[in-house]
Amino acid sequence: MNERARPTEFEAALRQYRKDVDAIDLQLLSLLARRFAITREIGELKAAHRVPAADPEREQAQLERLFARSELIGLATEATRVVFEALFALVRKNHAAVAANANGAR
Repeated sequence: MNERARPTEFEAALRQYRKDVDAIDLQLLSLLARRFAITREIGELKAAHRVPAADPEREQAQLERLFARSELIGLATEATRVVFEALFALVRKNHAAVAANANGAR
């Protein structure tokens, strides 16, 4: 086996880091699926009771709680903001669609 055929320490380390990231990505997908299943139930509950899809006060309180936690664990709050604002926007969109469907069915 020639020297080039063997992975360097760099290549081996990079491969392992990428394997770890890939495993975490799969976990994140599973968690997102669970989160969206729950928020869909919330959207259906809101639609049934004709409650607005968006709850800005809840979102702001949640962001503040998540920012505090981010600081404790050494995660940049900007990363937390970007991720959760995107999630909240998707949830609002889903809630609005559920409400529109529920109102159309009535």
